[in-house]
Amino acid sequence: MSDKITLEGQDYEIAHLSTGGQALAKQIAQVQHHLDERMRMREVLLKARAAYLAELRAEVVKQQSGVDLSRLLDDI
Repeated sequence: MSDKITLEGQDYEIAHLSTGGQALAKQIAQVQHHLDERMRMREVLLKARAAYLAELRAEVVKQQSGVDLSRLLDDI
């Protein structure tokens, strides 16, 4: 955990806070960590979603037209 916390543009030393303030600063850091984790997971899931949609589109084209898009560029 950082030894400072910034609130409304003002920096505060965590060591100078009360015990309750220090506990709140720790909770804020934990919440921020979890939020960062969730944002990274969201990015992974969005990439997976895009890949699945691309596969689904290719499958629909293959079913409707008989052209296998996945093999289209294999000869290059």
